[in-house]
Amino acid sequence: MATLSIIEGNSNMVFASWALVIATIVLAFITFFYMSHTKRLADDTKRMADIMAQEFELKIAPIIQIEKRDGSFQENFGLLNFEIINKGSLPSHIAKIVLEWWYEEVPDKIHRKKVIIDKVLGGGEPREFKLPFFKDEMIKGGFEESKNRSFDMLMALAKGKIYAIHKDRNGNQHKTRDFPLEGLIDTF
Repeated sequence: MATLSIIEGNSNMVFASWALVIATIVLAFITFFYMSHTKRLADDTKRMADIMAQEFELKIAPIIQIEKRDGSFQENFGLLNFEIINKGSLPSHIAKIVLEWWYEEVPDKIHRKKVIIDKVLGGGEPREFKLPFFKDEMIKGGFEESKNRSFDMLMALAKGKIYAIHKDRNGNQHKTRDFPLEGLIDTF
């Protein structure tokens, strides 16, 4: 009888050992699936946080628009008038306006003219600015035949684009989208 109770005790121990091994394996599977699910949730949460941060940046980003206005010309001098508008809801610091132009005859040679504005525009606030142009600038930046053409003809032949450089809260400069010009004289 004593041997039977020892065998019974050993079989209970063997059963308990196997039950412990099976429970450990089941617990390892549960832990693995829980960790992978938690990691997926963390990735989804990070992705959502990134999307929300981008949406916030878009909401506070300035929406700068440049519109053509009238201008004036003399024989060798002209003023191109533009209006810059902050269509966003927060103020925006406009550092400068850049006009790039080229001639159809020489499209690979791009010329730039910069005007420093250095003003803060409130939300919805427009500001007019004038871009002075001299005939010498157009000839110097043009093609050989430009010397024999009138100033208004040179302005009509020049195509271009205009954009603004604005500063964010940290002082970093950003470029707005390009506003195309089909001829500098068309700005009137």
